[in-house]
Amino acid sequence: MYKKTLVALVLLSLFAVMVPVSSFAQTSVGLQVAALARAQSGRPFELGGETTRGFDASGLLSFVFGRFDIPVPRTVSEQFVLGERVGRSDLLPGDIVLFTHGQARWTGLYVGGDEVVWASRSLGRVRLASLNDAAVRAMVVGARRVIPVPQVDQARAVILTAEQSLGVPYLFGAEGPEAFDCSGFTQWVFAARGITLPRTSRAQALVGRAVSREAMKMGDILVFVNTYREGISHVGIYIGEGRFIHAVPRSGVSYASLNQDYWNTRLHSIRRVLP
Repeated sequence: MYKKTLVALVLLSLFAVMVPVSSFAQTSVGLQVAALARAQSGRPFELGGETTRGFDASGLLSFVFGRFDIPVPRTVSEQFVLGERVGRSDLLPGDIVLFTHGQARWTGLYVGGDEVVWASRSLGRVRLASLNDAAVRAMVVGARRVIPVPQVDQARAVILTAEQSLGVPYLFGAEGPEAFDCSGFTQWVFAARGITLPRTSRAQALVGRAVSREAMKMGDILVFVNTYREGISHVGIYIGEGRFIHAVPRSGVSYASLNQDYWNTRLHSIRRVLP
């Protein structure tokens, strides 16, 4: 056990160096959960087991999360609907991975580096496997997140989603993803992260809560006036360091800066919709 714990600590240190900043949604807890799960690799499978003497699939998750006081139900059926749904490309260490094969269903833990750990009944032990293995990937049917994502990482996720549309053309009235107008773009980006916004810039100027320029953070909605018409007429998403991303007629989805007089003098308000 001492050797496995030491390995887990070493792996945790390596993850802290290797995982990019934008993926640190649950770093402190998620990586520790992942390291502990990885340390159980090779332990025996035991039906109904939830201790280091042996695990079944849901028992492994119950054991690992329990060490961090994260409540996780004991059955696979309950774990299949726990927390929030996440896509394969959004997986973070500590996320629950859902598997099916024939009539069988089980759960595992994503431990980073495209690897997952689960208690395998067929192999008779806790298995560490790669999601790049086609046979493993074919059994994955989803993933769930039970470790809360801090606000800063929700903001990074919003920005990353927005940046995936850089260069998409502007079209008045368009809601994406092939083309956008300004409010269609912000609505589409936040919808991709599970946040519903109204359709127009005027309506978006009323969502969430108002914040001052001094308190502006990544992921805030910037509201502008007197662009193509008088009054509220444009919105964008703040990405930090005085810059924002938006959809405009000349350059489509693109970056702009509040250091430019045009935008600086037309900034009307800032709205925060992230928790």
